[in-house]
Amino acid sequence: MKKITRYPPENVQQQSHDPEEGNTFGITCFLILMFALGMGFFSALLVIFKKTTRRSKRGDVLVKSGPNRGFWTPSYTPPKQISLDEYHHLCSGKKCNVAVVACASSRGVWHDDFDSMALIQLMMPSLLRTVETERFSYAIYIGIDEDDFFWNNPNIKKKLKSFVRSSVSGKSMGGRVVSFPQPNIGPKRIPMNEIINVAYQDGADYIVRINDDTEFITNEWTSVGVGTLLAMDPPNVGVVGPTCFDGNEEILTHDMVHRTHVEIFDGKYYPPVFKNWYLDDWITHVYGEKRTQKIPASYWEVKHHMYHHGTRYAATGDRWMVDDELMKTRRNIDDWLKNHTTPTQILVTPGRLFGFGALCYGIFLAWRSRPRDAAALVRGKWEDLGDMAGRSPSANRISQSRND
Repeated sequence: MKKITRYPPENVQQQSHDPEEGNTFGITCFLILMFALGMGFFSALLVIFKKTTRRSKRGDVLVKSGPNRGFWTPSYTPPKQISLDEYHHLCSGKKCNVAVVACASSRGVWHDDFDSMALIQLMMPSLLRTVETERFSYAIYIGIDEDDFFWNNPNIKKKLKSFVRSSVSGKSMGGRVVSFPQPNIGPKRIPMNEIINVAYQDGADYIVRINDDTEFITNEWTSVGVGTLLAMDPPNVGVVGPTCFDGNEEILTHDMVHRTHVEIFDGKYYPPVFKNWYLDDWITHVYGEKRTQKIPASYWEVKHHMYHHGTRYAATGDRWMVDDELMKTRRNIDDWLKNHTTPTQILVTPGRLFGFGALCYGIFLAWRSRPRDAAALVRGKWEDLGDMAGRSPSANRISQSRND
């Protein structure tokens, strides 16, 4: 009967394993794995931090206490110069449409002479003097109250429309005068959302909100305003405004945005809860410090002739609503940025690092199931390799069969 060879043969001495070497190797692999996973975890924290700072670009970082909680004075960062071709490229190969929007009111005005009104005497002439019709296409939108005894007078209204048409004729400009109803009860409100919505529906790319008693001082303010909005990240998400030394200099009393602003806030330029006051307080702070730019007077200055007609709307009790509306409407900006910002910075970087960790873990498992000769080769124990060559299972079988 053929002798059955037992494996491993009884007369072959088993290779001894040093437990300390195994422990050292296991600890090394464990540390490598922990390092890879730690890098992945750190990457995830970094992405979360970037995500929150992206939100803070529009103003998550607020002063938490004190009378100026959540507010700041707008600063300015000069944008890069943009060529005429770049402007046209940004607006689908045509001139960008700039809507200049104002609401006119004769409320509290004692004189009713058409030519003495600030809109006719100050705003329109200064606007026509400072526009850049070679770069941009302009349209003037004037909103009035239906119950305004002066501006809604049929003769005056007809005269105003004729004045606007004649002023913009031949200047690559347009103009509209639209009246809106006032609520039957409650304080009178400025129909700013309504007239801006008309400009938005007409296809305005940029919207400039001013007053009917505003005077433009500097030239080329349009290029500066558009260039500053384009320099934001992502472009055109934010608000800019000129320097005005009349009134509250710590906020934007006049503002300019891209049409994206209306899309972010669900078709509204300002929160409807504000009737007349605190509109500029809200828009100054809703985008945050980095997305709010007050352009220096050397680039863009306006003068607000507040005393030409005086204050025509009484302050309402809406001041306490500013904080609440800021918290609510900032969520709109967060949601818009999440839906319109490329997610690669969130997915790619940690994915690679976690993939690196998974690779290290796979190497660790493969190493655990390694052949002993390969392990010795990698670990550089040449003497063990030589000994193992003589005591390999195949060599043992051959030796045993020869003995048989």
